[in-house]
Amino acid sequence: MYEPIETYLMTATIGIEVGKITEFGIYDWRVLEVRDGKALLLSREVIRTDTYNPSKGYTSWDICELRDCLNIDFYDKFGEREQERITEVLVTTAKNPRFNTDGGEVTLGKVFLLSVEEIVHYFGDSGQLTGGNPKSKWWINDQYNASRIAYDGNGVSVWWWLRTPGIHSNTAVYVNTGGSINLAGHRAYNGDGGVRPAMWVNI
Repeated sequence: MYEPIETYLMTATIGIEVGKITEFGIYDWRVLEVRDGKALLLSREVIRTDTYNPSKGYTSWDICELRDCLNIDFYDKFGEREQERITEVLVTTAKNPRFNTDGGEVTLGKVFLLSVEEIVHYFGDSGQLTGGNPKSKWWINDQYNASRIAYDGNGVSVWWWLRTPGIHSNTAVYVNTGGSINLAGHRAYNGDGGVRPAMWVNI
């Protein structure tokens, strides 16, 4: 296990720019948004593979085990001064845009997974989320696929979880190894899913 390491984000005018990579803690992060003195960060790489939730029954972001792991175990990897800069936010998870599966209750937390709506907003919107993919209702498969591909520390492409529910209440949406988004999702207890934490940090 890594010990907490104190590092510091650069000032917004120097290092925190949308689309750039910045260091915080023991990871590199992609800056997705900057506003009101805060930056939304997404881990540059898949930090590990894990289940969304080990149970085979109903799950959603508000009750899944991965949410607890990120807000306890992962959060504890940061030093005290870094933890003070990670902002607690309300996280709302909408219903699945194709299958209307319930997204669960609003949560309060410091670390979270992106939703499908956030992925489309920050990585590029081809209109397939709201207008549909003319070839398949199961996928968002468009010109932004390449930007959504994620890799592990060895440079291997890994599919990764989103917090949006899939076609059933025991599934979650994911981005596949080629960057397309599977709106039906994987079973939540699948342990091969990549984890890319996101968080708002004071700058």
